[in-house]
Amino acid sequence: MTSTEISINSSLGSQRKFSKKRIYYKFFYAQTMIVIFLTGFTLQAQGHWEGTIHIKKIQSMVAIFGENVNIRKEANTKSEVVMKLQPGDLVTIISQENTLTTIDDDSEYWYKVEINKKQGYVWGGLLADTFTWKNSYLILFRSLGTKSGLSEIRILKNNKILTSLIWNTGPIGLDDFNTKPKVEFLQTKNYSNPPELFFKIEYFVYSEIEYGYTYNQFFTLSRKGQLNKEFGLVPASCDPPACGEQFVLFPEDELKPDADLKRKNIFKANKNEIVIIYHSFSSDDDNEHEWSQQIFKWNGKSFKEPN
Repeated sequence: MTSTEISINSSLGSQRKFSKKRIYYKFFYAQTMIVIFLTGFTLQAQGHWEGTIHIKKIQSMVAIFGENVNIRKEANTKSEVVMKLQPGDLVTIISQENTLTTIDDDSEYWYKVEINKKQGYVWGGLLADTFTWKNSYLILFRSLGTKSGLSEIRILKNNKILTSLIWNTGPIGLDDFNTKPKVEFLQTKNYSNPPELFFKIEYFVYSEIEYGYTYNQFFTLSRKGQLNKEFGLVPASCDPPACGEQFVLFPEDELKPDADLKRKNIFKANKNEIVIIYHSFSSDDDNEHEWSQQIFKWNGKSFKEPN
């Protein structure tokens, strides 16, 4: 198993480490509630996530998300344009202005930015929330606003947009406390005619019931540039006493029986397979455990459930 796969399957490690049932419950519940409380605290203070304005960090480097983005002399849409930037151009945040502008239900501040020793102002909605490289590919991700609940991913190659996708993520968090979206690339071995890229985006979704939860959305990019939105999962959730976790088995991974966790069967992913494991349990009753799986097979183009 690779280091990437080990990090994806961290819940497997936590099960081994906390094999005593009650200790495991307390650890799982405590970790879940810590995330819920700390990420939800801001929401309580503001009243509702639709009023949340995500702030870019001063002196951080961010990528331009929009096309032909105007960098202006002053922080307003009527100011003189001092330069134009393209998706993937990297700028440094110098300062945040108090000017707030709403476009298409997305409210963002203006920022003073610098590139190649030149400075100007840009509306925050034209900046990527997350960016990362893999070989010759650049991945840009941006929330289109908590009100719409939509997000967009753009993949660039040779400084040009290769493909893009907008999907309903729900209102997501972009704060620094472990909620900023993260991109993680996964191994493509053990798949016939493997995809060019196999990766996941992890993001935090605001919720009315639990304040929020982490979601993992998986994607593949074909060698012809086709971006496919594949399966997704919620790594952990808890609405006591009902708790649960979901995690992935990659090809050649195996999950053996565990008497403490009432897991009687062997779960295994074969070549060209991804297996999502579902584990639900009660924080009040050590004997309540349910285990199930969902299999996705790689057919050379995308992951599909067998008929």
